[in-house]
Amino acid sequence: MQTEPIPKRFIGLDIHKKYFVAAGVDSRLNPVLGPHEAPMRQIEKWAKKNLTPEDAVVVEMTTNTYTVYDALKPLVHSVTVVHPPHVALIVRAQVKTDKKAAFTLAQLHAAGLLPAVWIPPIEVRELRALVAHRRKMVKLSSIAKCRLHALLHRHDIEAPEGFELFTEDMQAWWKSMKVSPLEKQCMLSDMATLEFAR
Repeated sequence: MQTEPIPKRFIGLDIHKKYFVAAGVDSRLNPVLGPHEAPMRQIEKWAKKNLTPEDAVVVEMTTNTYTVYDALKPLVHSVTVVHPPHVALIVRAQVKTDKKAAFTLAQLHAAGLLPAVWIPPIEVRELRALVAHRRKMVKLSSIAKCRLHALLHRHDIEAPEGFELFTEDMQAWWKSMKVSPLEKQCMLSDMATLEFAR
């Protein structure tokens, strides 16, 4: 039975929108890499040059973590993603610099103190993004409909019998409504929002 190789280095990546800082330690927490700072756009190139299949990398969850995870996973022993509040709880102090943050991540990872979060496969991420987008469109639509209902209520206007208020057939009815120029502009904006959300 083959056992999984044990990593020789533990690399902490403090990633930001435009740049990242990397630092590494060995299993005895001795510094063995960095700190290195480089632009985010060069992370894959940097990783191919500086990382090996014997490196266990750790990053905190942030907006571009998935991109980093996907780029590094084939190049290293492992990529562990951690939740920032968990790191803060363990450290019990705000790390003041990016270099210290990267080293702290590496040291905590080498000591086995960082609980990993699950990284979903790309298909699941895409489905999550789709659901989140739909939720956003439904919310936009609901807000616009509420404002249009409020306009009718304010002017005591009743919709024609047997018609759905927000269909294309009703657009001319909405536009012919006698309301102030500002209310008309807001109404047209809400109608456009509904069309966009659809």
